[in-house]
Amino acid sequence: MKYQIIVRADTKNVLNIFIDQEMSLILKCSRCNVIRENAVDCTLKPLQKDNFSNKYSEIMKCHECKEQYGLKIDPALNHKHITKPSLDGIYEEVNLSIKKDNYFVVTRIETFDCEIYKVNKLIYNVLCEDKNLYRNIQLDGGFWSEIDKSGKSYEISDLQMELVECPRGRKYS
Repeated sequence: MKYQIIVRADTKNVLNIFIDQEMSLILKCSRCNVIRENAVDCTLKPLQKDNFSNKYSEIMKCHECKEQYGLKIDPALNHKHITKPSLDGIYEEVNLSIKKDNYFVVTRIETFDCEIYKVNKLIYNVLCEDKNLYRNIQLDGGFWSEIDKSGKSYEISDLQMELVECPRGRKYS
């Protein structure tokens, strides 16, 4: 199965909302339909091989049927260099989300022999229009605001995170 995690929000002076590709997921085995009790912490890291040489970001065993399942994180993000204003000539590379119409695609995940049952909270990063970068923001209440040294305000409101299942046989949109 292929999924996208998207974020919809009303923004003010915000260019992009993205994550560092770290997330906590509750998975369900596709073979026995048992929902894993503990969340799986997933990160974008070198791919691992299973017993059949398939490559995954995470490989787990179902506690019930003992079969292996896995998932692959495919961020498919835009790379961007952000110049830090306080450090002349120093830049930081960030992986921005793909912006579509009125939402951001923060990650893409492909699962093998399991389904994503639930996405636990995500930690966000915000790139503002003037290239100010704010990291590790918890948007549990769906709201965030900040005022920089010059008095310019940035705001995110009505944030909604959605797990979108891509139809079988179709590529990510």
